[in-house]
Amino acid sequence: MRWVLLIFTSVLGVYLVTASPSIGWVDSGAIATAAKTLGIPNPPGFPAYLLVAHTFTKIPFGNIVFKLKLLSQLSAIGIGLLVFCLIWFLAPQKRQLYSALLGSLAASFSYNLWSQANNIETYTLTNLVLLCFLCWFVIKEKIKPWYLLGLGLLGGLSLGLNPMIVCLAPAVLMWIYKNKDEFIKNWTILVLGIGFCVLGFMAIYSYLPLRAATHPFLNWGDPVNIARIRNHLLGAGLNIYEPETNSINGFTGRPIIYWESFLHFWYLTIFQFTPLLFPLVVWGGYKLYINRRRHFWMLASVILANMAWVVLYYGGNQESWMITSFMIMAIFLGYGASQLTERFNKPWIVILGLLPLIFWFLVLNRSGQDYISRYGQDLYQNVPENSVVIGGGDMFNSLTVFLREVENVRRDIIPITGNMYYIFPWYRENLRRNTDLVISSKADELIKFRNVDEFTQSIDQLIADNPSRSFFITPLLLRDSVVAGTSQGNYHSTNFILVPHGLLLQLVPKKSLVVKPDESLYNFPVFGKSPFYLERNYKNAYKLLQNDYAVGFEQ
Repeated sequence: MRWVLLIFTSVLGVYLVTASPSIGWVDSGAIATAAKTLGIPNPPGFPAYLLVAHTFTKIPFGNIVFKLKLLSQLSAIGIGLLVFCLIWFLAPQKRQLYSALLGSLAASFSYNLWSQANNIETYTLTNLVLLCFLCWFVIKEKIKPWYLLGLGLLGGLSLGLNPMIVCLAPAVLMWIYKNKDEFIKNWTILVLGIGFCVLGFMAIYSYLPLRAATHPFLNWGDPVNIARIRNHLLGAGLNIYEPETNSINGFTGRPIIYWESFLHFWYLTIFQFTPLLFPLVVWGGYKLYINRRRHFWMLASVILANMAWVVLYYGGNQESWMITSFMIMAIFLGYGASQLTERFNKPWIVILGLLPLIFWFLVLNRSGQDYISRYGQDLYQNVPENSVVIGGGDMFNSLTVFLREVENVRRDIIPITGNMYYIFPWYRENLRRNTDLVISSKADELIKFRNVDEFTQSIDQLIADNPSRSFFITPLLLRDSVVAGTSQGNYHSTNFILVPHGLLLQLVPKKSLVVKPDESLYNFPVFGKSPFYLERNYKNAYKLLQNDYAVGFEQ
C-alpha cells in the first residue's frame, strides 16, 4: 500500500500547485477571518469548523491563506482515501485495488471537490466527517450498543460543521433499524445516545454566545441571547423570491426554482468525473443495488437527502453542497469498474481515474489568479488615513474584514457594508463597540423601513456625525439596492459631489472645494481571459469585480 499513499501524496501536490495565492470568492475571506480571530461568520456560524481551522492557523509556516487551504486540501485527500476504503470493502475480492484507485482518483479530481480543496470553506472538512460516519455504518454489521453514546456525542458536535452533514440522517436511521434488536433490548442506550447528540450540539453551539459576548469585529448577528441564536441557526430573513431584481435565496416555494435546481444538479453530476466516466456511475449504482441492496440504499439515501436539500433550498453555494452526492457517486463509479469483465481488471484501468485531472486541469489551475488580492490593493490605494469606505455585498464584506483583521492592511480605514449597516441594528452597535466611529441615535431613528430613501438618509447622517473623516463608496452602492426585492434603495444623495478615486468614489460636500481625481490611481491590471467557474456564485462575484474596474476606467 506504500504506492497508494504515494499516489495520494501526488494528489496533494496537484492541489498545492494549482491553488490560488489569495482568498476565494464571496465568503472565503469572512471564513478565514473567523477562523483566525475566532469571530462569528454568516449563519449558521460553523463553530466546529472554526475551532479546527483555528488550530491550523497555528501551523508555524506559511501565511493564513496557505494554512487554511491546507486544511481543505488534507480533508479532500481524506475523502479520496475513504472512497478508496469503501470501494475496497464493497468490491469483489481480487478486483478491489484497481477499481478502488479509479474511484478515489476520480473523486479527488472531480471539479467541485478539487475546487473546494483549494478554497477556504467548510465543505471538504464537513464531507470528510460525513464519510467517516458513513464508513462506520456501512462496514460495521454488528455493534455494541454503548457505541451509540460516542457516536451520538460526535454526531452532535459534527452539527457545528456545514449543515450538509444532516444528509447523513437517513443512513443513520437505516443503521439503527439494522441493529434494532440490540437497541430494543438496550433502549436506554438509544435514549442516552440521542441525549448525547443533543448535548454535543448544545456544547458546540455555545461558541456563538460565548464569543459574541466578547464583541469580535466579525460578529454576524451578535447572537448573545436566545432569539438571536435561533435566528442565526435558522438563517432568519434569508428567504427571498424576487426574480425581477435577481433576489432569490432560501426556501422559495416555487416549482420553477425546484425544477431549475434539479436540472442543475444533474448537469453538474454528468461533468464532475467527465461525461466519459458518468456511465460507470450509473452502472455501479445498478450493480450495487443488485448485489448489495442494503449498502446501496444506505449510500443512495445520502444522495437523495442531499439532492432534496439542493432542490428545495436555493442558495449561492449550491454547487459546493453537491459534493456530498458526488463523493457517493465516486463510490458507485469504482464499484462499477469492479463489475466489468476480467479483461478490465488490469492496472491500466486506473488511468481512467486521471481523466478528470486532464479534463479540469487548465480550468482549476488557479495558481496565477490573485484577482481578489489585487482588487483589495487597488480598493484602498491612496485612501487618506482614518477614512470610511462603504461598499455593498458579500464580497466587499468578506474581503474588507479579511484585510483588516487578518492581513492588518490599513486598519485605520473603517469598512462598512452598506446593506448590513442599514438593515441590522446589531451591525451598527458592533461598529460602535469596535471602532471610534460616531453613530448617533439619529441614524437609528431614521431607519424605520418605510421608504427606500432611508438608506441614503442614514448614510448622510453618518457622514454628518463624523465631519473630520473622509468618506468613500463603491460604485455598486449607486446601482444596486440594499433592500432585497426592490430596484431602488441605492445611495442617491444630493448633498455630495462624487469624485472618482480609483475603484471608489469620494463623497465631497457640494459647498467645499472641488477635489480633483488622482489619475495615477487608474493604472489597473489588464484582465486577460476570464476564469471559468461552474459555480454561479463565483461567476457573479467575478463579474462584479470586473464591473468595478470597468467603472473605474470609465471615470
